[in-house]
Amino acid sequence: MKTKFILIALIIILSGCNRQEPLPENLPLQPSQTVERQAGELNLAITQTPRSATITPLPTHSQPTSDRLYDEPPEWVLQADEELGFAMKIPDNWQQFEPQSWGGESGSSVYQIRESHFAGPNAICQMEVNSNPNLGSQPTLQLWNNNQGFYGCEILPSADAIDPNAMLLAWYPNSHDTGDILEFKLTPRYLNPVKNGLQPWGTTPTNTASTGASSTPVVDFQITEYAGLQFEEYYVTSEEWYRKHDVEAFASRLPGEARQRQGEVQNNWKKQIPFINQQLASFGVQIEGCTASACNALTLEFGEKYGDQKSISVTRMGDLLINQSGTRFFLAVEELNTFKRYLISEDKIEISDFPSIYSSLGHVPSFAFLGDDLIQLKYDPDYQAGAGYSLGLQVLRNDELIFTYTVLPPNPASGPVRGLYVYGNHWYLEVADVLIRDGVVLNDEANASEMFAFHFLNGKPFYFYRQEKEILISYNETTLPITYQRVIHEPMCCSGGMVNMTLGYNALGFYALRDGNWYYVVITPENSE
Repeated sequence: MKTKFILIALIIILSGCNRQEPLPENLPLQPSQTVERQAGELNLAITQTPRSATITPLPTHSQPTSDRLYDEPPEWVLQADEELGFAMKIPDNWQQFEPQSWGGESGSSVYQIRESHFAGPNAICQMEVNSNPNLGSQPTLQLWNNNQGFYGCEILPSADAIDPNAMLLAWYPNSHDTGDILEFKLTPRYLNPVKNGLQPWGTTPTNTASTGASSTPVVDFQITEYAGLQFEEYYVTSEEWYRKHDVEAFASRLPGEARQRQGEVQNNWKKQIPFINQQLASFGVQIEGCTASACNALTLEFGEKYGDQKSISVTRMGDLLINQSGTRFFLAVEELNTFKRYLISEDKIEISDFPSIYSSLGHVPSFAFLGDDLIQLKYDPDYQAGAGYSLGLQVLRNDELIFTYTVLPPNPASGPVRGLYVYGNHWYLEVADVLIRDGVVLNDEANASEMFAFHFLNGKPFYFYRQEKEILISYNETTLPITYQRVIHEPMCCSGGMVNMTLGYNALGFYALRDGNWYYVVITPENSE
């Protein structure tokens, strides 16, 4: 009897293993329009997909897995969306639930087109991770690019997230600059192989960043004035030439006069020295080495309260920050030859090698005084996801936490912070392409997809902001009647650093594109010499 019972049980188990589960209700009854092929057969896999389709909820997974893949397995197949101009690699056992929804027992992915308003990953990805409650309180953010020209960011939800799926935002290669990006929601373990397998597809008409030939005659040099600012524009080359050459060749076309002005902007921080000496005299700190005609071999000299530290040879310094009562100050300096960074205050000298608050554009202020209140930046020690991932930035007022923001990871050229400033009764925080005032993201208020290069000219606030294809300039809370299509502003290292923006004292210099032509632009207040 016992043997007969075991045989019956085995028959039941085996028949259950062979039984086919009913198909999900939203699975099409007709065969999918997608033709599946191995990854090498690229010219056969085409899916016609309606452009207006929206994201639908992901199917649940009966056996979720957490180990993340990096490369796609060889049995994965290529699926192409000719309408949206891209192809991706997915597991060969996934099925299509809707035109832009794929999945199987191991995981799933859905995607849709999303407007970028011509902004890059810096602004869009940071604002997404800080405004989307479905991602949890401490999501991780990472930038990426692949060998096929796609680039963007990936966002992994934290443990307390409402939606366990990851988000992948993908920008098309430059030839697909239409203002659209791809948004994926997918099982986290498939982030790497999906993003690495993205590639352009089809012959979808595209727009380029170039606006074509200039409608006005190109002049080698011109000066214009707006709202008390002087704009010097030096013609460099055409956009067509720029796209065909590397950065070294582009930088070598900078006219000699423009190169001279660039050097002057880089060194005009020395104009602050008389003011700095006047403000620091009561603290026993002075800058020596300036004469009526030149400022060379500068040395920061210290009084008795600083102990054995008597002097520092200075190669450059940041702006002096001093409180309203004149009792506290901060001055960042870089030492000649050693390139050590120091933060000088009213009572001590600290080595200041902040690993995530720096920039190849120059000193990044992380302290500011609002009256006598100290505003400063720190990073949350409990929100550091690891190398290459996002950080939790904190703003403190007199050691009290007043604002938090998830920011991009640092890179060799820059940390995610561009600067902390005070103007009037407000504090301003600039992170990569995002500007925040008193905890409010100004990108949203101004309908600007990017905001960058917050600076002071003649003591008044200046910054760039993007609205669709145009980059505008705000100065003293007024928009100036001059626009560009591109402004090179992201800090870069190595050869890319040759075209970095120059943020000088009461001046700035930068490369900008307008009407199909590149210019080197120097902005200074009128009669600033």
